[in-house]
Amino acid sequence: MENTLISTAYPNNVFIGYSSMIGTWQKASSYTVSASYTQTASGSYNYDGITIGVSVSNTSGASYILPADSSRYSRLGIWANLTVRKYKATQIDNNTGQVLSTWYFGTAQQRNTYVNVIYQ
Repeated sequence: MENTLISTAYPNNVFIGYSSMIGTWQKASSYTVSASYTQTASGSYNYDGITIGVSVSNTSGASYILPADSSRYSRLGIWANLTVRKYKATQIDNNTGQVLSTWYFGTAQQRNTYVNVIYQ
């Protein structure tokens, strides 16, 4: 199998999904994010004709409080700056050198993550 890098992009501020810290919509006046808690989120990102699964994690260096409007339903979301790459994969017959199949796939790596309040 042979993988060839086709392209690379660096999208910023991509919404990944809802934080694992808050499982449901709620009316809260604030959210306390603990330095010892790692938040995760999963989603997908469409890049150059392919959909890439993305999973990110966010651990804060210090605890902090995010204010929220207690009259509205909210929860926490995670955004990320990503490095995404698109590859072409080629399966070649070892004996004949003939190309058996070709497909494209992508990878995504987080560079930075951000947590903020989302309203319903």
